[in-house]
Amino acid sequence: MKKFFVLLIPAGLLFSCVKWEESKPPAPDPAAQIAGNYKVTTLEIDGKNVPLKDAGICFELDRFSAQIVTGRMKVTLGDDREPDEILGKLHLSSTGSSGFDLYEHTKKIGSIDEASTLLISVLFKGKAIQIAALKD
Repeated sequence: MKKFFVLLIPAGLLFSCVKWEESKPPAPDPAAQIAGNYKVTTLEIDGKNVPLKDAGICFELDRFSAQIVTGRMKVTLGDDREPDEILGKLHLSSTGSSGFDLYEHTKKIGSIDEASTLLISVLFKGKAIQIAALKD
């Protein structure tokens, strides 16, 4: 019987070893996934499309922490560059596989979908502004 246990213990140890397979690296945190530059493609004010002929509008989002990005809006009108507009800290909330919602404090102001399309809806000086931008 002792011989049986002597053979059984090494066999058990041999088969209980875990295979060391290459594991996938963890996915980057939400802020790292959406950080980057977004070029505005559509601008609507009070439901009316505003042509962006000579205007260049860009949003720059930078990672602040895992769930927070900081934002800056850059505007160029013709050859004139306007001062940057600081957007402050934007909090991220995952919407599952469809992307992230953006919050300013507790108010939802936009979203970013899986195709890296940034949508922002805000009220500014009594006017409803909707912006769509694509990641560069």
